[in-house]
Amino acid sequence: MKANKLYISDLDGTLLGNDARLSDYALENLTSLIESGLNFTIASARSLTSIREIIRGLPVRLPVIEINGALISDLQTGKHHTINTIHKNTVENIFTHITDHGCMPFISSFDGNKDNLYYEKVVNEGMRWFLGDDTEDHVKRVRRIGNIAESFDEQVVCITVIDRFEVMQKLSDKIKSEFPSQLENHFFANPYNEQWHWLTIHDKRANKAIAVKQLANELGYGLEDVVVFGDNLNDVQMMQLNRDGAHSVAVDNATDEVKLFASEIVDSNENDGVVKYLLKGVRL
Repeated sequence: MKANKLYISDLDGTLLGNDARLSDYALENLTSLIESGLNFTIASARSLTSIREIIRGLPVRLPVIEINGALISDLQTGKHHTINTIHKNTVENIFTHITDHGCMPFISSFDGNKDNLYYEKVVNEGMRWFLGDDTEDHVKRVRRIGNIAESFDEQVVCITVIDRFEVMQKLSDKIKSEFPSQLENHFFANPYNEQWHWLTIHDKRANKAIAVKQLANELGYGLEDVVVFGDNLNDVQMMQLNRDGAHSVAVDNATDEVKLFASEIVDSNENDGVVKYLLKGVRL
């Protein structure tokens, strides 16, 4: 029998602590809840390979929402249920703006068989920090190529640019003005290395709210049976699903905008607020 609710949580700043880890307390108790029938999954800006590593040991059975809704994927097999791609012509135009600002991007794509993360060259330490992830799945996904434009023929789901605040702010403003209705963009400081700012660019269909609606529908849930957890700006649209009947929960460390749209505020990520909420209120 289906459990009463579908629970979907962000990772960084929400389910994870400030060390980007799932605490022992969270792992133990969330594992017990899932094994007892809790329908729980993830909606993250991270890629599938990163999600796998972060929640290793957690028996998540349901598809996960990755790269801010660009993909909905099976955690075990890696098969994508949904792929929201950026049109090739748009990718080419965005790339011109990126290079005009003295930057180089990472390109996240699917080639029909596997996920790839392409880059042509490293132009700053913020990019080098990102490439420092030496987990096996991440290393397998990364591809350095002589001409990054060669990757534009694949199904591009995300363009990531990393640089200082001033550069990223100007680039973000330019992209928004040039593509006001085609793209979903997120501009933010790297929470684990705040001197570097990131701009992630997706197709307009790639946001957590759309992905949550789609996943809930696939699993047979109405939005009134969905509970979402978040903390940052890329979670705002997901929080606003409470207007359509969902229950949105912000952790105490969430941004003011996220809290403004939340149905409820719980303890912080450092105090395992999401898991404590689940332990207290879930009926299976």
